[in-house]
Amino acid sequence: MRGRYEEAMNIQEIEIANLDQRYGHLRLAGRTALNALADSIERFGQKAPVLVLRDEGNALVLLDGYQRVKALQRLRRDTVMAEVREGDEADALALLLSRSQERPRCAVEQAFLIKDLLGRFGWSVKQVAHRLGRDASWVSHRLALVNDLPDDVLDAVRQGHFSIWAGSRVLAPLARANSEHASRLVQALRGEKLGTRELTSFLKHYEQANPAVRERMVNEPLLFAKVSGKDAAVPVVLRQGPQGAWLDDLRAVSSILRRLRRDVDRVFYPGQSEDERADMQQALTKAQSQLLELQVEITEVIHVYDYGRDANCDTDTHGEGAEDQGGMQDARPLAQHRAQCAAGQTARPGQQREHWPGNSAFDQGASWPLPWESRASP
Repeated sequence: MRGRYEEAMNIQEIEIANLDQRYGHLRLAGRTALNALADSIERFGQKAPVLVLRDEGNALVLLDGYQRVKALQRLRRDTVMAEVREGDEADALALLLSRSQERPRCAVEQAFLIKDLLGRFGWSVKQVAHRLGRDASWVSHRLALVNDLPDDVLDAVRQGHFSIWAGSRVLAPLARANSEHASRLVQALRGEKLGTRELTSFLKHYEQANPAVRERMVNEPLLFAKVSGKDAAVPVVLRQGPQGAWLDDLRAVSSILRRLRRDVDRVFYPGQSEDERADMQQALTKAQSQLLELQVEITEVIHVYDYGRDANCDTDTHGEGAEDQGGMQDARPLAQHRAQCAAGQTARPGQQREHWPGNSAFDQGASWPLPWESRASP
């Protein structure tokens, strides 16, 4: 027997199959919350009724309680306890909105309902604000959460691929700047989970980036998250391109070399075993070789691109096609030059010098005398 409260509220047990779920697309999916709700209903039963409107055509329109219905269906239940109301559908939606103001994390859902009131029922922003006891700016702010988002981005938020926070704080500002980029970001991140920190970092760097960097960010957001996760600072690759990363690496090498010089008197000492000393000298020789090869490589690239000819001929390579439409240097002259070097037809620019300044001992393969060793000794 129903209690007096239930009778006054017109609580009924309704077949789920008879419900008109026309507002299901306005509800946000939440797998974790749905699992917890299903577990609660299985253990304790349905505690709160869903809200149903009996419209003028006698249809039972489900207004509120979509998650409860889904949980019941997951538990293979056929019926749901519902509070049934009769009256105007727009008024019922306004009632639902006034109730939802106390629900956590429902700002986007509120925006969907407000948009429906304005679009389907012709209410004005002032009417909605008056009915909810809010000012017009609150209603406009809610509408902005969904009006700025492309349809595919809205669908991703509804389906739970992105949180309400991500939709309002990251995707909406991104869509205002570039709706196509927002859509591409959503497609790239479907099925992936990025936390609040990663998404905040993404938007911050996107706002400061140039168009080329923005393209790379929306095409490979997971790479950006991986790089930025390793370093809280702005990733050099994204901020300055490969030149910035290269310069950073070179500065790191310089710092390491300064540290090695500082420790020379501690790692080389009188009476040191020949094997230990030979190991360190061999490592030093390899490092010097890499530095010299780097200098040769730089000289070669600059020579070919700046002068448009290889080291031993005057063939002009600055003709038509030397630069592509994007302003990038054409790599063909360099490739042709390297092919000639490999075939022995020409020398690499840096290799034309017999010795690099200050490295004659290395060029001749000689060992390096230590401070306490006589340079005249055999």
